[in-house]
Amino acid sequence: MAYQRLLIDGYSLIHRDPETKKIVARNLRRARETLIEKISRTATALAEHVTIVFDGQQGSGSPPGGIQAVEILYSAAGQTADTVIERLVQEAGTPATWLVVTNDRRERETVLAAGVQTMSCAVFIEELERMRRQQHQSMTRQAKRQPGPTLGDFFPKNP
Repeated sequence: MAYQRLLIDGYSLIHRDPETKKIVARNLRRARETLIEKISRTATALAEHVTIVFDGQQGSGSPPGGIQAVEILYSAAGQTADTVIERLVQEAGTPATWLVVTNDRRERETVLAAGVQTMSCAVFIEELERMRRQQHQSMTRQAKRQPGPTLGDFFPKNP
C-alpha cells in the first residue's frame, strides 16, 4: 500500500476504531492524539504524505509529541472535514495515487468521481492492524538473528 498521499477523515475513523471509540466519550482530545499516534507508527509505510482532517478548530495543526510523519488539518468555521478533503482532492495533480479513508458514502463517491481511491474505516483499521503485526514479527525475527552484547563485550581482552 504505497500511496503518494493518504487523506483520513479523522472523526469518521475515531468513531470506528475500537481503541479510540472507547476514549472519545471521555476525552475527545485524547482520542485524537491516540488516533494520530496509532497512524504515525505506520505512516511511512502507508504513504509518502499522510494527512488527518478533523472537523472544527478544536486543536492546533501540530501532532502531539512532535510527531512529524502526519499532517493534521482542522476545517475552518462553517466547513467540514469533507469540504477540506474535497478541496485537496480537486487540487491533486495525480489523484490516482491518493487514498481517502472515510465511512461517509457520499464523500467516497465524490472523491471516486475525481479519480481518487477510497477505503472504508473498517478496512483501513484492519490494514493498520495487519501492518502492526507485520512490523512486530519483523522486529522479533531481527532480534533473534542478532544476539545482544555479552558481559565480555564490556571488558578489555587480555593480550
